[in-house]
Amino acid sequence: SRMLPRTRRASQQMRLLLRQPVRGLARRIARPPPRAARSSTENGLQDERAPVSLRDAQGRIKVLVLTGPTAVGKTAVSLAAAEHLNGEVISADSRQVYRGLDIGTDKLDKDERRGIAHHLIDVVSFHNTYSAGRFAEDARTLIRDIHSRGKVPLVVGGTAFWLRMLLNRIPGTPPSDEVLEAKIALELQDLGDWDQGLALLSAVDPDYAAVLQRNDWRRLRRALTIVRSSGRRVSDFTFGKADPDGDPEFNFRCCFVTAPRAQVRRRIEQRCEQIVQKGILHETIRLMGQGFSHELRSAESVGYKQCFQYLHTWFDQKRMHSAQSRRRDFLRFLSDYRTATWQLARRQITWFRSEPGYRWLWRDFGDSLPSAASSQQFREVDMADLAEAVELAEARRRRERQQEERALVLALTEHFESSEVDSKEKIEENARRDKEQVLLERKETWGRAGTFPELYSDPQRLDAEIVQTFSLLQQAFPNVELELPASLRPLLEDVPFRDVEILKQP
Repeated sequence: SRMLPRTRRASQQMRLLLRQPVRGLARRIARPPPRAARSSTENGLQDERAPVSLRDAQGRIKVLVLTGPTAVGKTAVSLAAAEHLNGEVISADSRQVYRGLDIGTDKLDKDERRGIAHHLIDVVSFHNTYSAGRFAEDARTLIRDIHSRGKVPLVVGGTAFWLRMLLNRIPGTPPSDEVLEAKIALELQDLGDWDQGLALLSAVDPDYAAVLQRNDWRRLRRALTIVRSSGRRVSDFTFGKADPDGDPEFNFRCCFVTAPRAQVRRRIEQRCEQIVQKGILHETIRLMGQGFSHELRSAESVGYKQCFQYLHTWFDQKRMHSAQSRRRDFLRFLSDYRTATWQLARRQITWFRSEPGYRWLWRDFGDSLPSAASSQQFREVDMADLAEAVELAEARRRRERQQEERALVLALTEHFESSEVDSKEKIEENARRDKEQVLLERKETWGRAGTFPELYSDPQRLDAEIVQTFSLLQQAFPNVELELPASLRPLLEDVPFRDVEILKQP
């Protein structure tokens, strides 16, 4: 790539933007160790560790519940809190329970867990289902076990309904019957019409049928399964809002970590691109060879659902595919993935905004540095100055992030000890603050549409990803005739296929 022209005015704009001198400072900043090697001592928490009481005044086991919208940084905070409180983590993520779904659910590797035990991860095969009722039972068993070993149980995750089931105790719904549900699925498939399928439920439970969203086949199947296995209506089972103080055995200390919506969306966009770069498409292709199908419950996860939609375009023989159409299909897949993840985060925020018993903790990630490809301010900056400026800004953000995580962990510890929940006035203030973010979201450009992809703004990287996907599909489905545009075929020999071996894994 050509070097950008260097001007004194551009360098001055850079310095004003960063509010610090650029040249030479970044070289003197030492890089921190990788995430797996960091400890709470680095953030100053180890020296401040104090013994905490494991039971409240009524003798109930204290449990710290940490939740928040996706990409808000729950994992990093939970690791620091578990180290500080000498705890173990119980995952409340409805997708991380499935074995094999690693990249798309952003699971931590074992060497990234800092020696902290993590439970309810990789519990069942992706062919099976794992219900909220089973989670509540398993989580309560684990809480008792963790407490018996003198440690603090930390329930961490963003699946709101699972947390409500845990906090409210099990309402008595029958367990999932996969055989019966498969028969009902075939029955609905034979009908082939949503209205006729809904009529089956309306005949026995009109109240629940009235609140079902159109074409929500999964909930329709589950409702008919409950009715036929228990003989009771779904609406007979009450799912009230979470009541942490209503449990006679456990005292749940609940915290909801959030951030301004603009920052959450920006982090979601970056995270989705990183997950695609790590190989979610390649992981999906590998799992398809093991029976992973879009009809499975586990395949409804955000990310994998968009992968199936994109991979389907490779098998569509009714349309001609040029290199430009292949690029357009991939960018549409990435855009749909980011949009679906952002919609999930919005639903999480809306859900917990009306959920009592949670203490809200606000984060501020700060303004992220614009990328050189998309920012007008960096058009005339020397590439050497730009690299130093980016490194300097990243080092400063790392320090600020460590200080913020330290403050969050101390706030979690204080809440775990004091059990003070947000007052009515505080709840109203949180709701008002978030509603202001909603209004801002509708007004600002980032609320109407996401930014252009950063990692895949490079045409070479984009074409390499397309060719890698084609190569893996060829290996996974050798009997299917796939088409690669002629202009992309030379890349088959030039692109390093770092993930081809993934197909040989068991």
